Amino acid sequence: MYNAITMQKDFKALAAVLAPDIPPEKLDGVVKPMEGLEAQFRPLVARIPLETEPSYVQAVHPEPSK
Repeated sequence: MYNAITMQKDFKALAAVLAPDIPPEKLDGVVKPMEGLEAQFRPLVARIPLETEPSYVQAVHPEPSK
């Protein structure tokens, strides 16, 4: 089994940088669900074998009309 080095994300700092329009008093409403999701996904990610290749998606957009 692959042991990944885990890093705790500071969702409050990320929200402050990526969405500065969220008022500080409402940050907990954004941060708490993110922390909960990460807590659920972290054990699942740890079970992914190292040799598993990441998924690759490429969106192809139509050419604009002239």
